[in-house]
Amino acid sequence: MGNIRSRGLEALLTAALEEHRGCAEGQPADYVPALAEVDPELFALAIATPDGLVHAVGDAGHPFSIQSISKVVTLAAALSGLGRDCIIERVGVNPTGRRFNAIEAVEENRGRDLNPLVNAGAIATVGLLQGTAGQVWDTIAAAHAAFAGRPLEVSERIFASEMETNGRNRAVAHLMRSYGAFDRDAEEAVAIYTRQCAQLVTVEDLARIAGTLAMRGRNPATGAQVLAPAHVTGVLAVMAVSGLYEDSGEWLFRMGLPAKSGVGGGIIAVVPGRLGLAAFSPRLDSAGASVRGMRALTDVAQALGANLFL
Repeated sequence: MGNIRSRGLEALLTAALEEHRGCAEGQPADYVPALAEVDPELFALAIATPDGLVHAVGDAGHPFSIQSISKVVTLAAALSGLGRDCIIERVGVNPTGRRFNAIEAVEENRGRDLNPLVNAGAIATVGLLQGTAGQVWDTIAAAHAAFAGRPLEVSERIFASEMETNGRNRAVAHLMRSYGAFDRDAEEAVAIYTRQCAQLVTVEDLARIAGTLAMRGRNPATGAQVLAPAHVTGVLAVMAVSGLYEDSGEWLFRMGLPAKSGVGGGIIAVVPGRLGLAAFSPRLDSAGASVRGMRALTDVAQALGANLFL
């Protein structure tokens, strides 16, 4: 039965991959030189199942930077270390309706009522974590390793490229700190945040991250309980309303699943209690989400009857 199921899932992924492989819409992120160099034709899909297996097709072994999908894992670490009330009161959990790096939302809300999945809120979340810069990084790296089921390597080349071009994030961080959103040095918070985004993953790693959330915080590959179920609900709620930034409502309308995109070309989607889905394709839309990845995962979710509202 297991082999039959495996063949069925892989056939489903292959069909979605082939259906959308020819899509040439969008382009890799061009505002970070290291990301602009990524081959736009790379394409991979994966599903993590409750038995700990990952079924993947396409360029599944190709490493790429996790980028904003890391915000999900750092939010999980912050919920564990700081609690729900701290995140709600100091960062916020509401959608902004603006682009992921918008400064206007920070100014309008005076550093509050954002969410941990936009850049301003993600930097504030890092800034709230306790300890020295080294201790905070160890906390973040350990959380990513627990979710992915293995330690993740940081691309120093991507990290350096992003640090050279992240003036907007620096401005956001200083503005957030001026409003008392966090107490850590703003430049230090930006550096830690940028480093988490430069971690390298494969689409299989992303599927395990999504699968861990699907299994109420238990990594199905390692069996470790890496996040309390009570915190999983909070993470999924924020993903549902803000995971694809200004396009989150349309995504939820079409697909009906909590999800998170990254400008490295990755996307995760969570089918609670059932599956973790992931895609990788560097061609991005105007909101910074993978065009092929969104379309392929929508097909997979529909074929599996995975819409939460049905």
